[in-house]
Amino acid sequence: RRFEAFGDIGRMPQSELSAPAPMTSKSNPTSKEGLADLQKQLLEMNLKEHENKKEMHDIQMKFFEEGRLFFKESRERYAKKEYRTS
Repeated sequence: RRFEAFGDIGRMPQSELSAPAPMTSKSNPTSKEGLADLQKQLLEMNLKEHENKKEMHDIQMKFFEEGRLFFKESRERYAKKEYRTS
């Protein structure tokens, strides 16, 4: 793959791919420093994306755990009610 040195571009959101990278006054995309700056920006974007995915995963796990506890308690309350009426 051609872009491995710059991170996994195939998984980047289309909005980030189509938006031009902000150029600093001394960035020149044809110079070695300009390319290094662009690579650094891509790596930072990939890190942010990874952090966002991790945070989303943590929230999903918390949601599922709370849902499991809610239904477990509901089943227990229902079972106690059933038992008393029998």
